[in-house]
Amino acid sequence: MIKKIGILILTLITLPLIAGVYGILHDQISFSISPEYFTKFKFPQFQIGFMGQNQPRLSASIVGFFQLGGQDL
Repeated sequence: MIKKIGILILTLITLPLIAGVYGILHDQISFSISPEYFTKFKFPQFQIGFMGQNQPRLSASIVGFFQLGGQDL
C-alpha cells in the first residue's frame, strides 16, 4: 500500500512537469513560425510586456509552461 501511494505522489509531481516541458517545446516551434502571435496576443494576455520585448524566446517558454490543456491560466 505504501508503494502505491509513493507511485501516486511521484506521478502527481512528474506529469505536470512533463506537460510543462511539452508546452515549452510546442511554443518554441510556434514562435519560430509566427513571433507576431506571441508579441501581439500572448504576451499581453499573460501580461509579459517588458520581458516579452527583451527576451521573446524565454517569454514564449513561460507562456508555454503555464498554458495547460489549451486553457490559459
